[in-house]
Amino acid sequence: MTDITRSGTPGGVQLDSINPQQEGLLHLLGNRGMSLPGFAIDAAATQDVETANEYQYSINGIGYTKAAQTGIDISAATFVNGEGTTVDIANIADDYQGYLMAVIDSAGTIKFTQGPIVAITATVTRPRCPANHCPIGDVLIYNESGAAFVVGTTGLDTSGVTDTYADLMIVPATTSP
Repeated sequence: MTDITRSGTPGGVQLDSINPQQEGLLHLLGNRGMSLPGFAIDAAATQDVETANEYQYSINGIGYTKAAQTGIDISAATFVNGEGTTVDIANIADDYQGYLMAVIDSAGTIKFTQGPIVAITATVTRPRCPANHCPIGDVLIYNESGAAFVVGTTGLDTSGVTDTYADLMIVPATTSP
């Protein structure tokens, strides 16, 4: 087995000389969940989510623990794209669907990232997890309510909205739960 070392250190593969596939593999191995968070709709505020269990995860191979979280306020959360840049959240129009993924960083800060919003007849895909973050869980929001689904405001239990939750260790390669 080859040791992976920093540039200028004897032996192994230099980190500044790895190709994008190797970098992706390092990200996958170093940033992942180690336990099931119990990602679900929040019992008290149905427009929000919660984790029922303590969550163990790693960022760049270093282990962290986050206590169970009730009432994760989506409307007050930071939204980031796959590159980690802060972005505005898009609402989900009637007859459209999309993923909302909770991610966590080494400081224990929970943020959200959103996948493409597509028609309910199209194939939906999950968002990418930003570097130096680990996925916690996601919810597929399938909106047939007759109105726009306002992320962080509309209840996830609204009539005509189907919400499907998944605990995540890594971002799955498949598009649906």
